[in-house]
Amino acid sequence: MNTKKVMKVASSLLLALLISSTAHAQYQVGDAVSDFTLQNHDGGTITLFDYSGDVLLLTFWWFACPPCQQEAPVIQTELWEKYKDRNFQVLSIGFREELDAANLWVDLYLITHLVLIDEGSVFESYSGSSAFSAFPLNAIVGADGRLLYSEIAFDLETLDGIIESNTIVVSVDDEPANIPDKLRLHPAYPNPFNPSTTISFDLDVRSSLRLKIFDMLGREVITLFQGTLDRGNHSFKWNGRNKDGKQVSSGVYFSQLQAGDLLRIRKVTFIK
Repeated sequence: MNTKKVMKVASSLLLALLISSTAHAQYQVGDAVSDFTLQNHDGGTITLFDYSGDVLLLTFWWFACPPCQQEAPVIQTELWEKYKDRNFQVLSIGFREELDAANLWVDLYLITHLVLIDEGSVFESYSGSSAFSAFPLNAIVGADGRLLYSEIAFDLETLDGIIESNTIVVSVDDEPANIPDKLRLHPAYPNPFNPSTTISFDLDVRSSLRLKIFDMLGREVITLFQGTLDRGNHSFKWNGRNKDGKQVSSGVYFSQLQAGDLLRIRKVTFIK
């Protein structure tokens, strides 16, 4: 074989290798998914297994993706707000985005669920690709840690049906009224807890507020939410980690809700 033919064959093999390198192992429905650790938009970190026992909607986005921009507010209002009192969590994952973009995403679409950033490996595990063309990608992981659904599409009816049929209510209001008549911070549920607990509260008016966790010495552990919310019932989860993403020690902590001059505090216990 002459030199030109050798070079041609070598080039063909290199091209084939480069093409094949863009393909990645992809989870199939029914597969047990692996844990991952991603940075939260507030600078902390979370792991997938922090939410063991919950049904998880993983919705992947990048900032310049029009379909992602269209589905973000729908996921917030039609799925998260609808099912947040169940064993359900939304992980909105920015593909190769920075913290500034994640925070802007939160502000633009008034998102109150988790917004994370991924350098690409998590996205590739669910899409089988590293291409920006694989959007919008939505996947649902069941409470048993197995993949229930994954499609490069946004089918609200299908997503809603899977979430409704695979989740249960985990928080109970103190009073039956659906419309709050005062600021109320409910007991965390479950309590004691491990790995996560849900902290729910009622707002009687649209309010700017802060929901924080403090330790027994009065030191701030983490801010779960800071911003403005409409009147109604709201819930946030605490995964037993501090603002640096490290797991806290076993013991008693306090959830603190402050709206204007009003302050509400509840005791919550983390166990290992």
